[in-house]
Amino acid sequence: MAAVDLIFNRAFKTGNPVELVFGDDGGGQVPNAALVVAARMPGLRVRSLVHVRKDLVVTGRMPGVRCSAVVHYNTDTPRPVVAEVAAPAQQAQPVVQGWTTGWQETDAMPAGWMSTAQDAKPLQEQFGVAWQDGQRQGMAMQGRFQQARPLPGAATQARWQEAQGVRLALQASAQDAAPVRAGWAVRFQESLRDRRRMLEATAQDAMGLQYQLTTSAGPSVPLYRGFEGRYQQAMRPPAGKSQTQPPEPENPGCYEQLVGGPIKLVFCKSWSASADLVFYCCQSTPEPGSQFVIPLLKVYMLVYQSNAVLLPSGAPVPLTGVRIESGDDGFGWTLSASGPVDLVELLAPQGGVPKQIRLTINGIDWVFAVKRPVRSRSFDGWQASVSGQSVTSLIGESFWRSKAWSISSQMSVQQIASEALQNTGITLDWAAEDWQVPAAAWSHTGTPLSVIKRIAEAAGAVVRSHRTEPVLQLVPEYKALPWSWATVVPDVVMPGQIIVQDTLTDLEQELRNAVYVSGSAAGGVVGQIVRAGTAGDLLAAQITDPLMTDVIAVRQRGIVPLADSALRWRQEVSVPLITGGTAPGLILPGYLIEVQEPGETWRGLVRHLSLDENMPEFTQTLTVDRFQ
Repeated sequence: MAAVDLIFNRAFKTGNPVELVFGDDGGGQVPNAALVVAARMPGLRVRSLVHVRKDLVVTGRMPGVRCSAVVHYNTDTPRPVVAEVAAPAQQAQPVVQGWTTGWQETDAMPAGWMSTAQDAKPLQEQFGVAWQDGQRQGMAMQGRFQQARPLPGAATQARWQEAQGVRLALQASAQDAAPVRAGWAVRFQESLRDRRRMLEATAQDAMGLQYQLTTSAGPSVPLYRGFEGRYQQAMRPPAGKSQTQPPEPENPGCYEQLVGGPIKLVFCKSWSASADLVFYCCQSTPEPGSQFVIPLLKVYMLVYQSNAVLLPSGAPVPLTGVRIESGDDGFGWTLSASGPVDLVELLAPQGGVPKQIRLTINGIDWVFAVKRPVRSRSFDGWQASVSGQSVTSLIGESFWRSKAWSISSQMSVQQIASEALQNTGITLDWAAEDWQVPAAAWSHTGTPLSVIKRIAEAAGAVVRSHRTEPVLQLVPEYKALPWSWATVVPDVVMPGQIIVQDTLTDLEQELRNAVYVSGSAAGGVVGQIVRAGTAGDLLAAQITDPLMTDVIAVRQRGIVPLADSALRWRQEVSVPLITGGTAPGLILPGYLIEVQEPGETWRGLVRHLSLDENMPEFTQTLTVDRFQ
């Protein structure tokens, strides 16, 4: 089929939908076409007798023109065959066939009525009564008590208030007997019916037995009790001018100058040979407090709300059994949940690109790139298993091909990492120290994500992902070394009473206080890292890394094995998700927490976080490494 050229004669239109009208010239209406017909008519023939005397005028009527024509209208629009329908069967012809039955119409066979019984004759019988009305027998009333006389002179003491009298119901040892109809018992037929059976009664109407009500308490004396309150009744201030509290005096500055007197100089540093005097404020400033504090309360009122929507449409995504995890051994957040089987089609990848959902729990948001859900069946029906990761996983092995990475000139490690993320849509949040790398010292094969993880390993750092944004965070693994945790400000302070469950495990690892770190031949350096205050006699395994091209890199890489060996305990702690106020909500990996137990106070570094839905609550399980 020949190609068809489409000529568009209108301006480009943005937005959807776009309507395509073929053959429209923009006029809106099809103009009328003029048809011109040329015909030759036969000559006019007249037979008349004319006497020429004067002018003659002849008027005649000719017949109308009649013609037949064939008109063809060409739209210049090819209409090729776009589909063919193949049917495996054709129209069937009806087959006429007679009906065949296995029986014919039967003839009615008259039959007489036969009865095995005839009308019975009524048999009259007299009614017999087995008893007659019994006579009531009276019974004398007996009383166990007589009217008591009050005892004068006794003091009235009561520990309770006046009781309400309770009346006892009448008790009877027997109730009205129900009459029993005696049946006829005869040994022969047609016995005499004029004999009347003697009436016998085994019970009579009982008389009510009254008991006297006795109480062991009399009128009590009211007991007055005072109440203590933290507030008193407020009152409006009286009319007139009120005396306000005088303002607090301002804190004195570094130096308080006395008029006409000396000024005290406070030296904060030790004596030196230099004569340079630098004047500055020596007043001690208060240490900053913890960023998050969970107060100790008798009752914690917690209400949880969770919902998930599909991005960018905002369609609801029903999820149950939600589990969210993040740790220093990975690079981001992971999701696992369940839902109805409809999620298999709703969350299916589109064009090979996974769909994204936004999950919100008590105002805390996550954005996940979900994989194709897995359908499963159990006793109660079908369901879908949903799993996802942070959007930064789109530059990993599942979605990105490996390639060879190298540099042609000297660059810093931060520049190498930023260059690997170009044209990926992922940005880098660098929080470690930077150093220079020669051109021949860097080569790597892998995805952009593997480049970031390789550089983080060399920098003694870990890779984390932002919860909602496509941002990779490269931060030091230890913001503070374990042997200095007692002197730094923790990120979270919480009471031990909120711990739901915990387990303590001994790491059973040997202490190391020194390590050698060396680079390669291309611009590498060699250094020994020794823990301060130790002899440096317990050596860890030597580390060789081509990116060790500066003292900064050697120090950052070397402190990690020394800090790891100093950790003695690993504790799994389960606490509820507490938001609002000074509570942290999520206790993230990398947080230094202080737990104030009733018997001790300890600190540890959060390594892993797992948030689990146990409706109607959410519990976060922390993996914490302790130095002591």
